[in-house]
Amino acid sequence: GNTYGLKLIIIDEISMLPAHILKLIDAILKRDKSNDNLFGNVDIILSGDYEQLRPVVGESTEDHEITRNFKRFDLIEQKRTDNMEDQKLLNRVRKREITNEDICRLKKRCIDPLDDLCLRILKRNPDINDHNNTTVKEKYMPWKTKTYSFDLIEEKIDESDDLDQFKLTISNAKDDANLLDTLKIKEGCPVICRKNCKQMGLDGLEYDIFNGKLGNVYGVTKQYENGKAVDDVILVKFNDIKSIICVKRLTIEVHSGGDNPNIIAKLNQFPLHLCYAITCWKVQGMTIKDKYVIGYFPSVEEFRQLYVMLTRCEKLDNVYFSFKDHTNPYAFMTLDYFNHKRKKKDKRNILDYMTSSNVVRIEHTPLPSRANFEDIISCKDILLF
Repeated sequence: GNTYGLKLIIIDEISMLPAHILKLIDAILKRDKSNDNLFGNVDIILSGDYEQLRPVVGESTEDHEITRNFKRFDLIEQKRTDNMEDQKLLNRVRKREITNEDICRLKKRCIDPLDDLCLRILKRNPDINDHNNTTVKEKYMPWKTKTYSFDLIEEKIDESDDLDQFKLTISNAKDDANLLDTLKIKEGCPVICRKNCKQMGLDGLEYDIFNGKLGNVYGVTKQYENGKAVDDVILVKFNDIKSIICVKRLTIEVHSGGDNPNIIAKLNQFPLHLCYAITCWKVQGMTIKDKYVIGYFPSVEEFRQLYVMLTRCEKLDNVYFSFKDHTNPYAFMTLDYFNHKRKKKDKRNILDYMTSSNVVRIEHTPLPSRANFEDIISCKDILLF
C-alpha cells in the first residue's frame, strides 16, 4: 500500500506475529521513506502478551534483534474482568504461581454446562467440523437446514494442462480463502466470518466484517438482479454491530503459477463457518461474554494454549472444563502442571553450532537458485534438517 504520510503503525497480538514479517515491514518502510533508520523513522507500537500463543510458522519477535530497541511498558490492570479474585487467579496462571486454593477452584469448573450449545474450544479442525455439523443437525429441529456448496466457475483450460495440478490449485485456493465445500446453517445458529470482507447492512450502510467476527444467523432472504432472484443472502446479527448484515457470497479468483499467471477459475461461497466450536488460535484477542467450554488440556509444552483459553472469560464462573472423550479433567489439575518452569530460549547462533565439535560437515551438490523439492532430494550427500 501507499506509505506516504504514514507516521504511526500499531500492531496488536504481537506474540503471534513472525519476526520475518516485522523485518519485512522494516525493509519496506526504509525503502519507501528513503531512510535507513529502523522502520524508516515511522513510529511503531507493538501490543500483546508474550505468554500467549506463538506464531504458527516462523520465529517469535520476543528477544529478537528487530525488537531490541523498543521501549517496554507493562500494563498491569486487567480490563476483561472486574472481579479481583478472578484477576489474581488468572495472573497467577500466567506467572505459573498458582496455589492449592486455585486448584480447588478450577476443579469446581470441571463440570458439563447445562447449555450444550455453548461455545466449545477444541484443538483440531476436524474435531471442530464434526462438532459443528453434528450440532446443527441435531439441534433447532423446527427449522430446516440450509445447505450451500461452493460454486466453481472454470475458465478455458488447454488440453495440455495438468488436470491433477488444476484440482490441487483449486483445493489450495479454497483452503487459503477459508471457504467451505459445504456450509450448513439454521436460523439462530452461531457463525464466524472467516475472511475480511465488506458487506451491506439492512440500514443501507457498508460494514467491514473481519476474519474472526462472531454472530448468529437471523434468517435468509433472496438477492435480486433485474427483478429475478439469483441467489440467497444470509442475514447475520454480528456481535457489536447494531444492524443486521446481509452476507453475500464472495468471488475468489484462482490464478495459475509462473511468471505470467492467468485466471483459471473463480470460487463463489459465503465467507461463513458454523461456530459451535472454535480453536484457541481464533479466540486469542476475543472476550467471550457468555459461557464456554475448554474441550481439551494441552501438553506442558503447549501451556500457552490453556492460558489463552482460560483468560477469554469476563468471569471464571463462565468457564467449564468438559472433554468429549470423557477424559477426567481432574488429572491435569495439579501444581506440577500449572507451575512448570518455562524453558529459556537457547541464544546460540548458527556460527556457534557450526564451530561445535558435534557438527558433522557434509559437502553438498550446488543447487539452482530456484530449486524445487524434487531437485533437493535428488542431490547426493545432502543433509536435510
